[in-house]
Amino acid sequence: MMKLIWLLIGCVVLIHSTSARQATSQADCGMNETYTDCGSCVEDICGQPKIYAKCFACTKGCFCNEDYIRGSRGGTCIPKCKCSKLPK
Repeated sequence: MMKLIWLLIGCVVLIHSTSARQATSQADCGMNETYTDCGSCVEDICGQPKIYAKCFACTKGCFCNEDYIRGSRGGTCIPKCKCSKLPK
């Protein structure tokens, strides 16, 4: 049973981890994003439940700046104050 739970958690993390935009440098990032070689494996998305996951490896890509959140999975970063339903 525990193996099944860990497998499900792993699948959720892999699906949710696609929220960071794939990039190779800061030049690839959009407005209100910053490139990092070692970001979190999960990123909050407006209107989606917060995912609490233990990351075992770094994720390269563009991540929303402080006080910004993804408007949708793979979408642009919007101010948190513009998100009508922040992740809890």
